[in-house]
Amino acid sequence: GCGNGIAGDFDIDLDLFQGTGINFQQRSFHLHVPDNYDPNVKTKIILMLHGGLGDWTSMAFQSDILNYSDDFGYLVAFGRGYQAGIGRTWNAGGCCGRSRNDNIDDMLYLDTLIEYMDENYCIDEKNIFSSGFSNGSMMQFRLVCERDYINSVGIVDGGFQNADVSSCLTDCNPPNDIQAECYSDSLAFGCDDPHQLLDTYFSCDNQPMDVPIIVFWGLLDANAPYNGGAGSASLDSHVDPPVEVSVDYFVEKYNCNLNPIVSFSNTSNNDVAICNSYIGCSADITVCTAQNNAHNWPGGNTLPIGDQTTTENIIATVHLLDFFEENIFVEAPVVTVTTNPVPTSSSNTVPTSSSNSVPTSSSNSVPTSSSNQIPSNNPSPSTPTTNTQPTSTFNTQPGISAQPNPSFNNEPNSSTRTSLPNEGSESEDTTINDDNNVYDDNQEESSSNVLYNSAIYIIFLVIYIIY
Repeated sequence: GCGNGIAGDFDIDLDLFQGTGINFQQRSFHLHVPDNYDPNVKTKIILMLHGGLGDWTSMAFQSDILNYSDDFGYLVAFGRGYQAGIGRTWNAGGCCGRSRNDNIDDMLYLDTLIEYMDENYCIDEKNIFSSGFSNGSMMQFRLVCERDYINSVGIVDGGFQNADVSSCLTDCNPPNDIQAECYSDSLAFGCDDPHQLLDTYFSCDNQPMDVPIIVFWGLLDANAPYNGGAGSASLDSHVDPPVEVSVDYFVEKYNCNLNPIVSFSNTSNNDVAICNSYIGCSADITVCTAQNNAHNWPGGNTLPIGDQTTTENIIATVHLLDFFEENIFVEAPVVTVTTNPVPTSSSNTVPTSSSNSVPTSSSNSVPTSSSNQIPSNNPSPSTPTTNTQPTSTFNTQPGISAQPNPSFNNEPNSSTRTSLPNEGSESEDTTINDDNNVYDDNQEESSSNVLYNSAIYIIFLVIYIIY
């Protein structure tokens, strides 16, 4: 999609129709493209998923994301849930509304949205981030477990959903005040390990556990209680697991150190906002809680419904974007390595002195092993070629022309060298070249014979002349 797209705000219809009967509908989303968008530069993107019964406008208002995202250079795609009845919802498994009841494939919707962006805008496929509120936050767990194109996620007031776990938890008493202990006790009512149920439903074991997660939660939340259960203010019949159970699931999967460190703390305004970050993980996990925060975006704008208590001690959007920035994937630069030329130092050259024998020291002899021997018909070039990688001794194969072994990279030219000595021994008929004069062990004897034969010839010639 690079080379395409312009700045602005757009409502975009996707080539995807879902639902049945009067609820059969074309899915859509809202896109914000910053003014500094360059269609030839890969750009980060954030998916923002609204809460149940909301729309993209409520998500933009609550999070105030557009007052920050342009400075960070993000495209922002606001998802729009399945419209049926009184509002839009997402099928996160155990929640919520008609999207769950009609078994809408909202994961296919998100896939289609990303495909559209990839075809029509220059997005950075390695830096696709996602966040959501309440029902839209529940979808983040599905993205972590079921998709591999997400870089990092932000979760605000919406937990792991699983229909099997929810049905088990309804056996707890009272159902609207389920604590973590009751969640564990629910195993006595025939529930399996909730972690195994999550694995089965979300197929988390089939995904690499490497998606960074940041969580924000208000301790006054009555829609999605921090300690789990059926929220007293929730309009949907579902049960949330305790936040600690959802977090512990990923802490275990990511092999984190079980003792988190405090990465942020603000105790002003008679409030406590604190972030705990787990270390030693396969991916970052941070959990931020705010004491005086109900079912609202921490530090954001409140919707005109429900408990509007909102903390001022932490601005979730700022921490969210900082977290995403810390986990930006940066392509490693392509490094071109230039190999140094084959050295021509005389320290490696076989001596060519006028002495009558080749030194027999094994340190200077050329080994005759087939793995290291230099073929006599493949001489080393007198002038090495730059940028040529020397061939190592164990990579050179017989019959293949290769750069000479670097340990013997200055052997004399084979046209001068007439023979190679055996390693560690001295040959009696060894021949070497010295200024084009040939010497051997019988040279003096040959000269004497020539003189003797010449003298005899002269004597016979004189006698012939006299007589």
